[in-house]
Formats: sequence, structure tokens, C-alpha cells
Amino acid sequence: MLTYRGTGIVNFALGAQAMFPAVVYAELRTSGDLLLPLILIPDRYAIGDPLGFWPAAIVAVAVGALNSTAVYGLAFRPLRQAPPLTVSQISLVQLGIVGLSA
Repeated sequence: MLTYRGTGIVNFALGAQAMFPAVVYAELRTSGDLLLPLILIPDRYAIGDPLGFWPAAIVAVAVGALNSTAVYGLAFRPLRQAPPLTVSQISLVQLGIVGLSA
């Protein structure tokens, strides 16, 4: 509701956007791999040994913030004046992309 009131857009992918940093955190803690929401280039990067709580949490929050900022800037902001159905379709496409990345 807060997203809709702030932007006027119903974002169906909000749950996936919130889940992705949790997956990044879990991977950093267990295997030391950094996951990124990328499709055409490798999305998993081995950065060494598993990280501790705070480094993994900071990296996961940063990845989530960058992902949300990129989605807003590349997908939703240019479509501010588009019909609601078009914006809803973009939100559903984003849901599929984030789901494929995780």
C-alpha cells in the first residue's frame, strides 16, 4: 500500500525484491558466493570463504538497495505516465526476472 501511495504503481514483484537480499545473505554466509540479479552474464561470483554476520548483512542490504534503485530507474520511472495495465505488466515481468535470478 505504501508503494502504491508513493508511486501510484502496484508492484507485484515487491515480495521478490524483498526476498532477494535474504538469498544473497544466506549464500554469503554458507558458501561465500555473491549472487547478483543478472540474466545474460554470470550471476554467481565466488568471493572467498563464507562471510560473518555483519559483512554478509551489509553486502545483502547493498545488493537489495542497488537492485531496487535500478528497477525503479530503468523500469518504473520512465513509465510514470503509462497506462496502469502497462505498468502492471512490467511489474510482473520483473517478478519473473527476480524469480529466475534466485
